Amino acid sequence: MNTEVWDGFRERVSILNPISMLGKGMDLGVALNPYLFQICLAVLLEVFYREIKDDDHRHFYDIKEIVNHVIEEQGLEATEDHVERIANGLVSFGPPQSRQSFPGKVFDPNTGEFVEKPFFYLTIDTAYSKKREAVYKLTQISQNMIFLSREVILEFSIEFEQLYTLKLIRNKNFKSALQSLDMLITKLRFLISQEMEYRRQFLRNPKIMMGPDKEVRYEKRKEIERQIKEADDRFESMLRMLQKSDLATLEARGQIMEMELKVRKSSELTTSLHTHMYENIELETSTRKNRPSAFMKKRTTSFKTDVWENELLAKGIGAPDTMELLLSPLFSPRPPFIYPLGWIWEEQNTKQSEDELEAEQVQMEQAVEKPKRDWSLLCRLWGPVFKELLRDSSVRLGSRPVSEWTLEALEMWMIFKTEPMHVPLSLGEAKPYPDERMELIRQLILLDPAFKEIAGKTIRAVFTNEAPLQFMGVRISPITIFIEPQEG
Repeated sequence: MNTEVWDGFRERVSILNPISMLGKGMDLGVALNPYLFQICLAVLLEVFYREIKDDDHRHFYDIKEIVNHVIEEQGLEATEDHVERIANGLVSFGPPQSRQSFPGKVFDPNTGEFVEKPFFYLTIDTAYSKKREAVYKLTQISQNMIFLSREVILEFSIEFEQLYTLKLIRNKNFKSALQSLDMLITKLRFLISQEMEYRRQFLRNPKIMMGPDKEVRYEKRKEIERQIKEADDRFESMLRMLQKSDLATLEARGQIMEMELKVRKSSELTTSLHTHMYENIELETSTRKNRPSAFMKKRTTSFKTDVWENELLAKGIGAPDTMELLLSPLFSPRPPFIYPLGWIWEEQNTKQSEDELEAEQVQMEQAVEKPKRDWSLLCRLWGPVFKELLRDSSVRLGSRPVSEWTLEALEMWMIFKTEPMHVPLSLGEAKPYPDERMELIRQLILLDPAFKEIAGKTIRAVFTNEAPLQFMGVRISPITIFIEPQEG
């Protein structure tokens, strides 16, 4: 058996055990037993959302009410006793008053034995300790369950990620706040890519606008638009809280600077998402108004070819009523039925030539092309930095005229901070590098071959213990970039 199976096995089971046991042991009959896991998960999600929004309606009787709503929403039936037992089964393994933990057996490969790993799904929220009755919140175990699903399907909304990040910043949990900001950026990029993909599909076949998922798409857009309207205020709240945060430690300064940059990046992505959404809506409206033919099926038959040449001339008039059937629609006093345009949109297919599709694809790609960095500006600002680095083997951000820099140029300092970079001896000059640090060096060499002196050296960046710098209302922790001394 592969020894890798047992690497971290105890930790894996400790995370998965609460998931496998959720809803087990309640035994509420064949009508509810198959759905207990989904009922309990929905209840935990609702409690978590209320916690994030500082809603204190999380008492035991509130949990029972949530259970009741979930069961009704899922179209199931349950008695008052069933609701009580489900709520009890989330709060405690036994009666709620006993606060008995759920038993978890976990195999420990180090000892070769199963050990006890008890856990709770809900715990008392001490922030409301002055209340007469207990207010519950999710334990870290339950939060891990929720976040596992979030990472797989990007479940949570923009609003949730912002609220969760605000709560973490308020609690000075900067490391988790950075992770939440990463998830928010991922979510925004995912939504932007969806809008871009929809645009590609629409340009190829406008009929998808009238497809079966049009209502879902409309509701989703409306919800995202609502969240975006409030997003700017929440981003400003994050920045205000970060500016008031304690900068006593070097680690905190680095985390706060990184968070400020990510908050601004999230704000830019939110604006970009809003732009893409409205560009797609404008494209739909313009197409419906100016190109209704795009929704219609092109004629594939003609009277001359299919009726006259292929039938009448080739076969002649056979049956006595053939001529009457051909001419009666032309001379009938009753006009033929004309399909409403809305029906045509929904039922007809659009056919386009390959040339038209290729032209539209090129036009679309040009419209949604990701903006590139202004390397000429970056080289102008970073040229003196690398000259000083080559001369003195180190250079401080604090020695630069920050007020004359752009946010894009300052972000490069953080990119250098990510990890050490070894510059190869044969640095190519023709092909762009995916690593923006290496590409910056390549651009500098193209402007001035003297920068080739950097080849073969290892560059590292660290935070320094100096007063933070101010730029556009953002406090930036000073960074020093230096060339590592070569061994030997």
